[in-house]
Amino acid sequence: MNFFVVILGFVCALAYGAPYIEYEDYPQAAYVLESLLSDDTRVVNGEPAVRDQFPYQLSLRWANVSGSPSHLCGGTLVTPSMVLTAAHCMLFDYGTYDVVAGLLDRTENTSSTQRRDIETRILHENWPGGNRVARYDIALLKVSSPFILTHSVQLIHLPCQNDIPSGTVVVSGWGYTSSLDNDLPNILQYVEVDLISNEQCADDLNAVLGTTLALDDTMICTNGHQNISSCGGDSGSPLVQDGIQVGIVSWGVVPCGVNIGPSVYTRVSNYTDWIVSKMKLLVVLLGLVCTLAHGAPSVHKIDSPHPAYAKDIEILPSDDSRIIRGQNAVRDQFPYQVSLRWGYITASSHMCGGSIISASVVLTAAHCIDDYGTYAIVAGLLNRLESTSTTQSRGVSRIIVHENWPGGSSVYPWDIALIRVSSPFVFSSSVQPVELPSQGSTTSGDVVVSGWGRTSSSSSALPSVLQYANLEILANTLCANDLVSVLGSSSPLDNTMVCTSGRQRLAVCSGDSGGPLVKDGIQVGIVSWGITPCGNTIAPSVFTRVSSYTNWIEANL
Repeated sequence: MNFFVVILGFVCALAYGAPYIEYEDYPQAAYVLESLLSDDTRVVNGEPAVRDQFPYQLSLRWANVSGSPSHLCGGTLVTPSMVLTAAHCMLFDYGTYDVVAGLLDRTENTSSTQRRDIETRILHENWPGGNRVARYDIALLKVSSPFILTHSVQLIHLPCQNDIPSGTVVVSGWGYTSSLDNDLPNILQYVEVDLISNEQCADDLNAVLGTTLALDDTMICTNGHQNISSCGGDSGSPLVQDGIQVGIVSWGVVPCGVNIGPSVYTRVSNYTDWIVSKMKLLVVLLGLVCTLAHGAPSVHKIDSPHPAYAKDIEILPSDDSRIIRGQNAVRDQFPYQVSLRWGYITASSHMCGGSIISASVVLTAAHCIDDYGTYAIVAGLLNRLESTSTTQSRGVSRIIVHENWPGGSSVYPWDIALIRVSSPFVFSSSVQPVELPSQGSTTSGDVVVSGWGRTSSSSSALPSVLQYANLEILANTLCANDLVSVLGSSSPLDNTMVCTSGRQRLAVCSGDSGGPLVKDGIQVGIVSWGITPCGNTIAPSVFTRVSSYTNWIEANL
């Protein structure tokens, strides 16, 4: 094979209808000796997904003026109204685009599927367009009305700006499974594959093509030596690690999976700030994934070479089945726990936790509060989806955020807020207040945290049943040491925060923010921030220390 095509996307590329790249003739090359045997039955070497396995995966469809929409590219849901995909998928200035969520079979139309028209297309301003492989291959699509989040339709999480992932990742999509096929698979496919360094990626591209082409440090590669490859129709689809999208399928070498040519992706972490800035402009930002709420402050990881923990402290492996190692609560076990719901245009859904501190006031985290959308509070829940005789729902009449809370997307002290409900809760066995600590008191020993946050970093779905875990308070000096081991810095930890140990692989996660940390019936902490992926390292979970704000709470009741 002396002729290869490096592609963004058309028939011999990664999108099903995208830019065309001309063949280039290279003399007999070393890669011929290293080429892997073709597996024409399953070039991508993947397997069919099951229902709701990838609830963030979308099908981006296109139709010309007279045709009906058909699959063109993949995409992911980053907010209920925003889709992330590749810029080269937006090739056509004619015809119509739409996007479908909740699919397993790309041809199905069932109660789990939701279709939306595209209202606004935002391609990166430096994307050159045309038929070239280039950087800036990223786009955001605002849909005509927000998707309704369900078991089949969920948000993907974004990495912190400039994070550099490594290890095993998973790619999903409806792209070709064989270089001989002319038909896309009906069932969503996925495969696990290893990331490789860009240096290795460049070597492999040189071996196959005689050039590294447009590869640069805003791209990320997966290993072609495993006979695994994304292929036509996969463009715009997600490359995911521990529930965080690290890449967007961009370009590769065809025939897919027949040689050692790597698959190349847009590195999402190079564009996290860009994504956030564009979403803010469209007033749809919920927040970044690097924290514990559906929409919360980001903690930027610092690359600390050869940290002390590598020798002195064991890094615990990921347990993707139960990262926080929690368990299901039982009815009325945590009668002070509430679900803070938020909605923008659509009906509200769970965003954060909170606790009842009086019949009319709920305590939560300041980072759970935004200045748009609508809020509701539901108490008496075990299953966050239930509406029974034990549940009580209230509107919000007033929100008091600590006056020193700066807002924005960084972690700070003063992460505390009070919410006054529209009418008082009626206390019952399912709805009760939690006690507050004395001003300035300290806590040690065992505590319990509860919430509806994620129980796995590999899934974006929240559990239905309230979870809880018994944790151990970690002194702030030890907490700082563990943060330095993981992040290279203990900032922004201070004495108005309290930590629980991550050494037992116990951690709070996305959706838990604002929830209560309790000891002997007294709330000592409010879930504030942590390190993702949740529970994969010794990183502690960090809470607002309630006793630092008891006087403030009482003054604002």
